[in-house]
Amino acid sequence: MLRERRAHLDAIIQAIERLLQMDGCDGESLVTVIQVIQMDQNTDWRKKYFTDE
Repeated sequence: MLRERRAHLDAIIQAIERLLQMDGCDGESLVTVIQVIQMDQNTDWRKKYFTDE
């Protein structure tokens, strides 16, 4: 579970780095990436791995 989460975070970091290296990177694109990250964090990931018991 932790390795999967780390791989996801690594992919996010790489996407942000590529975005920042692009010519003409605007703040709106960066805000969009951050919003997607926040939406992902709001999901209840515990239900994916654990039951209510």
